[in-house]
This record gives sequence, structure tokens and C-alpha cells, in this order.
Amino acid sequence: MTYEQEQAQYQAQLNKIKAQMTELEEIINNSPETIYTHHNHRKSHIHDIFRQREQEQERMILQMMLSEKYGDYSSENSVLKLRYKLLEHEKKDIEYKLKETKNQRRANKTLEYLENITPQHVSGRVYKVNDGDAFGTFCLWFCIIGTVIVLIYVLISGDI
Repeated sequence: MTYEQEQAQYQAQLNKIKAQMTELEEIINNSPETIYTHHNHRKSHIHDIFRQREQEQERMILQMMLSEKYGDYSSENSVLKLRYKLLEHEKKDIEYKLKETKNQRRANKTLEYLENITPQHVSGRVYKVNDGDAFGTFCLWFCIIGTVIVLIYVLISGDI
């Protein structure tokens, strides 16, 4: 994908996020009682219990996403406000990507790739690799670099 295509894609995502944010702002500002109960009211008590559980699960998932991806440890109880915070973070990320130049984006992609192929120490002798095939790529580069070093040494020393 070219830089211009990525820019257009990011702009479309930004417009979509802005629309979602304005919709959530209207809901939160116009009817504060819907912050905690934003689903349609159902008459059955059983449906209310299920709806509350679904909201609780969604709240926990949103809090985990915010804490793991963005380091935002929010103690907010409102699902709508948590969604809004997540959209704010995503909006900042996309705005940053839109401001990147071609060279910056290329450098960031290279760094992300290198981060994924480098094994990370977890505990003991166990290593975490984000991409299973990337460990093989890491070992291949290690072998190629080692071979080049040995070749240079042999050429310099003249032991052919």
C-alpha cells in the first residue's frame, strides 16, 4: 500500500471515529441517565439481569483495552464514557499517523518489524516471539552476519 493510500485510509478512519465521538457526546450530554443504561429498556427482569452482565463484561473489556494498549487505568463505571476514552486514544493515534512523513512512517514500520522478530526474554530460558516465523528470520540474519564476519576475517588474514 502506498503512502497516499494509507493517508486516505487513515483519514477515513479519523472521520468515522469523529462521527462516533460526536454521537457518544450527544448521548452523554443530553441524557445523563442513559450513561449507565444505554440499551433499550426491556420489561422482563431476566433480560435486565442479562443486560447488566453484558454491560459489566463490556466495561471490563474496555478497561482492559485501555490499560493494556494505552496505559490508561480509568476507574470509570460508565460503558459509554469508556468507549469515548478509547475513541479519543484511537483518534490521537490516527492523527499522529496522518502527520507522519513518508520517511517517518517507513522508519516506524521497520522498527515495528525488528521488534517483532527479536526474541524477548520472559522468564528462565523461555523467550517470547510475537510472530512465530520471525524467530527463524532472526536466526537467519544472525547466521548471515556471522558468515560475513568470518569471510572478512579470512580475506584479511589471507588464509585461503
